[in-house]
Order: sequence, then structure tokens, then C-alpha cells
Amino acid sequence: MELDFAFLADAADVSLGKLFVLGGAFDTIHVPAFPATHPILAVVIRLLLGPNDLDRKHKLEILLLDADAHHIASANGDLTVPKVPASPQGWKQAVILPLRFFNVPFKEAGHYSIEILANGTMLKAIPLRVIQAPKP
Repeated sequence: MELDFAFLADAADVSLGKLFVLGGAFDTIHVPAFPATHPILAVVIRLLLGPNDLDRKHKLEILLLDADAHHIASANGDLTVPKVPASPQGWKQAVILPLRFFNVPFKEAGHYSIEILANGTMLKAIPLRVIQAPKP
């Protein structure tokens, strides 16, 4: 299994194999004051699964950590992707996952990280910075 891409978005959904994104590919959130709660944070990932990865269970974890690696939020579960019978020999099948976190708490300004793990192996860490918005 390999990670094709991963990014943050305000909202994301998948329909008929197509990804629809609103406010995607950012690395900074501006908040009015701290502590802050961000209403929706979507983590969008696209995995490519080879023939040996299909029809078997994989453990997927998404961790949101602060700069000191303290846990803020997480999502985890099992992922099984069935082999599409019409796939060409050796074809890597893609699966797009828009994972949503609701009401994410941020106690203070700083650097955060979203870590994506599959079967206990980190595939990517997405950096996130949370700062106070300038006063008008």
C-alpha cells in the first residue's frame, strides 16, 4: 500500500470515484482567539493498493498531535478494499478517503501535525500551523 496524496481541506466528499473539495491544500488555520475550536477539518488521502494489498484488512490511523506530540484527536479503523474483477493484471487500485474531524480544539497557537499510519507504519505527516488572526 502506498500513499498517493494527502492534504487538509475545509470539506471533501467522494462520489462515483471523483473527489470534490472545498478549501483544500492549506497548512495554516487563523482563529480569532485561544483557546479555539475549528468546526471541521477534513484530512483527504488517496491510497494505492497493489494486488497483494487487496481483499485483506488493513489498520488505518489518523492522529492529530501538538508540537510536543501530545494527542489532540484521532480516527482509526479497519480498511478492506476488494479487488475489482475487471482490473488489469498488476493494476494498483485507488481508494480516496475524506476523513472529517469535527470541533477540533486548539489550546494555543503553534505547530501541529496530522500523522497518517497504515498497519502501524507512518505514511505521511501533514504539518499544520494554528495562529491568531490579525485584528482588523
